[in-house]
Amino acid sequence: MGKGNNGPYIRQLAENENLYSYLQRQTLEEVHRLSGKVWTDFNAHDPGVTLADIANYALTEMDYKLGFGTMDYLTGEDGIFEPERFGLFPPEKVYTTAPVTPEDYRRLFFARIPELENVWVECNAATGGYTVKIALPPFEEEDNGKTVVKQVTKNYNSHRNLCEYLDKVIIVRSAELEFHAEFEIEPGKDASIVLARLYGTILHYLSGGVYICAPEELETSGLSPEEWLEGAEGIVRVVIPMQKNTEYELYKKLCQVEGIRSFSTCYLMKDGKPQTDFSEGFSLKIPCMEKELKVRIRQGRSVMGVDMEKFTRYLKTFYYAQKRISTNESDVKGIGWGNMVGTYRNIFTYSPIAGEFPACYRLSLGQETHASFEAYLKLYDRTIQQGLEEVKELPNVLSIEEKDMGRHSSFRNIYALKSRYLDFLDHLYGVESQPEWLEESNCYGEMESETIGRRMSFLRHVAYLIKNRAKARDITMSEGEHNAPIVKEWFCRLLGINGNEEHTVGNVFPGIIYN
Repeated sequence: MGKGNNGPYIRQLAENENLYSYLQRQTLEEVHRLSGKVWTDFNAHDPGVTLADIANYALTEMDYKLGFGTMDYLTGEDGIFEPERFGLFPPEKVYTTAPVTPEDYRRLFFARIPELENVWVECNAATGGYTVKIALPPFEEEDNGKTVVKQVTKNYNSHRNLCEYLDKVIIVRSAELEFHAEFEIEPGKDASIVLARLYGTILHYLSGGVYICAPEELETSGLSPEEWLEGAEGIVRVVIPMQKNTEYELYKKLCQVEGIRSFSTCYLMKDGKPQTDFSEGFSLKIPCMEKELKVRIRQGRSVMGVDMEKFTRYLKTFYYAQKRISTNESDVKGIGWGNMVGTYRNIFTYSPIAGEFPACYRLSLGQETHASFEAYLKLYDRTIQQGLEEVKELPNVLSIEEKDMGRHSSFRNIYALKSRYLDFLDHLYGVESQPEWLEESNCYGEMESETIGRRMSFLRHVAYLIKNRAKARDITMSEGEHNAPIVKEWFCRLLGINGNEEHTVGNVFPGIIYN
């Protein structure tokens, strides 16, 4: 059937590898050591050996029940594993960082505003004021510029960092180049569609070659989640390649366009002069009528015409498809817990050990002669059942959700256990939900349950707080609990107090001195 240990069969364990056999051997050796010469009958009919047999069988079963992965014990009966319930946030929430550099803001605008052809972000280091220059695609109407300016303003202010502000947003009109070319297309190809691909490629190149990668492309990118999300805002990755912005570099891309066989001539013209350097920033003039075309398309010996309606329709499709714009992140699959699926294990049923004894013991009759023996067995059952109950309540112990805080628990030291798990999460994220200075300053007699609840509340928001630690409040919105600087929200959640912007926290700990 198979070779080695990897064959498609179940290998029976040897006697010395079997847990039950091991427990039996150890039990008999220990009994023999403790009893000396008093106990000499180690055969199966002896009540003591029978008890050891059944107890070791129960222990072997417990070992099986407790041998699954931790994730299985945290999976509900519905088969759903909710990692965030236990403070385990997916990579897109943990690794991403809020925009902090002009290039970061540039990526943000590209990812959130599909109506941009190009965008440049400049910061005045002396004042912290940002100037954003935007270029609109040739398909956008003039009136749409005001809408795009509002979108830029809204996105900037909702991600603004401390000591920064938006100075102005400027719509720039780049000089338009005309596409002059003579080329041959492959047999059977539609001239209108091939021409649309060429124009789309030129537009994309002149606008910086920016494109957006969806999370499903991570597996084929060769990047780790950390690298994928570096400098990203959200779960998509904005790629701004390093271009030489030369005629030769663009020509190589045009030669690779689907349907192109060869070029006879290929120029981008400005005022009748071919351009070889595009680093100054240009756009492309889009013809509306066939007579405005400066191209000659051949297919074999035939000169092909262009359906301008089809050309325009396909050009828009190709242009936006190359950027892979997706502004609705709720429709985009995350990269976090896709492969982390737990299996619910119904291991909590337990049959009393007395039921495993032969009928001759008459334990089920509850005779007085066996009262002490049955009491011993019930104590054993109770120990096993308590262990299973603790496993069953493990999700509540590790949960940081407020709804799980007050649930009944069989753990007498539930708060101590929760505290240890919260310490683990602190180390995981590099934070302190109960720093030493807070313990020293807490002179109001906070109860243990209140301390745990406050720490849980902080850790429920830890990914957001870390990601946006430099973020200021949105000055275009009204003040409120959900519009405060993150540094303030951090301390408000740490202290368990109201984070409303109108509530000052500057005098909460006036005696704390930071060295």
